[in-house]
This record gives sequence, structure tokens and C-alpha cells, in this order.
Amino acid sequence: MILPKREHDLHSVPFFYFFKKIIMQRLTNEQKAELYNKYLYQYERVQEEIRQIKAKNFEVSEKDQKEIDRLDVIGKKIFNETKKLYL
Repeated sequence: MILPKREHDLHSVPFFYFFKKIIMQRLTNEQKAELYNKYLYQYERVQEEIRQIKAKNFEVSEKDQKEIDRLDVIGKKIFNETKKLYL
């Protein structure tokens, strides 16, 4: 997902980003619950990948640390999307 540098920076963001909040507000609670479950599943998968990388070796290599950092960013994005469901 491409995020704007500033909330009002219209030229750096795809068209759908601006309407995402409106769409989220129009979802029923049942639809929001389905999305929540989907996000939770994705988040748990990312966390499991991180656990597997860490379990491979006692000391994490530089390559593995970069992968952990990348997965952590993905996990944070999923978490933030989940929070937006009920704002």
C-alpha cells in the first residue's frame, strides 16, 4: 500500500486511498468482523514466519534480521489496517 507523505498530498497516493475510510464506515459489523478475522490470520502468519526464522539459529544472521524487519513492517501495516475497521 502506498501511503501519503502528508494527509493532503493528493498526487502521491492512488485514487482508492481517499475513499478507503468512507468504504470502511459503510461496512456492516459482520463484514468488519470478516475483515478483522482475515487481518488477524495474516498477522498470525507473519508472526509465525518471524518465530521460525528466530528458531532456526540461536544467533540471527544479518540476512535473517533484514527478513525479520521486513516481516515486522508487514505485521505493523496489518495491525494498523485492523485498527481502522472500527474508527
